[in-house]
Amino acid sequence: MRTPFIASYPGRIPSGMVADGVVTAMDILPTLANLAGAALPSAPLDGVDIWPLLMGEKQQMDRDALLYFDCWNAQCARMGRWKLHVARYNTPPWLPDPVCGRMNLPLANPELYDLERDPTRAMTWRATTRRWWRTYRRGCRR
Repeated sequence: MRTPFIASYPGRIPSGMVADGVVTAMDILPTLANLAGAALPSAPLDGVDIWPLLMGEKQQMDRDALLYFDCWNAQCARMGRWKLHVARYNTPPWLPDPVCGRMNLPLANPELYDLERDPTRAMTWRATTRRWWRTYRRGCRR
């Protein structure tokens, strides 16, 4: 899902700047803590400080894989321009549940998408899936 993130801080965030970096709501706490000079909680956080992105100093943030879950079920992972789908439901959310119930099913062949070249996810990149999968697993272990 792509949802615009709009930020304004006159004199600090450049006016009219557009960044394509991947951010999540989890990044708001580390960013605001940095701006306020506040300490972060001692527990590990999944978010990162996106201030360099907002300032136009970076176009992408260095981060581990972002994992997407639907309740308890892993659906996909995102690293930079790549998105890997590892499971899908047996029915779309807008249809009634089938008699057997709505189930999250692992994909026999995970689907890797290059969101810069193919934002509609029409074509999978099977040739690079194995190499990307190794990189993804390293990112998840951190």
